[in-house]
Amino acid sequence: MRYVKILSDIKQHFGTVDNFDICEIGVGYGGQCRIINAYSKPATYCLVDIHPALGLARRFLDNYVLNSVLSYKTMNELAGRCYDLVISNYAFSELPRDVQNKYLDKVILNSAPGYITYNDINPKEFNSHTAAELIQLIPGARIFKERPLTHPGNCIIVWANA
Repeated sequence: MRYVKILSDIKQHFGTVDNFDICEIGVGYGGQCRIINAYSKPATYCLVDIHPALGLARRFLDNYVLNSVLSYKTMNELAGRCYDLVISNYAFSELPRDVQNKYLDKVILNSAPGYITYNDINPKEFNSHTAAELIQLIPGARIFKERPLTHPGNCIIVWANA
């Protein structure tokens, strides 16, 4: 149900994602990709995660007829480029700052629009970007309340720096 809610948010903020080139950072088993492809027709969908998660996502998604061409990449395999939509459900916000900065440089700051479900659960030594820092770093970014709220301090970060 969470993936359907996120798709609803994406449609509310950005309209259709048909023919979009989408990049999702932190894909888990591929559920968000599956839901987006069930209700929309993105041109491409790049799933970015660690190898074990990508293997799980590939195994799950291979069971469905999808509307987009899929690619599976680790952060190190990801070339810097512009996407029509960047998505991350919690994953980006749970990374150490140095890894977040690589994603910012490779994808987020080059792409518009974007949607991040943000949480603040990292250990202090990660020194992860706060939501307030991210809206300063990402042109056009705004913070929205997470509904339903899954943990105190969680929020949604949305931008459209076209």
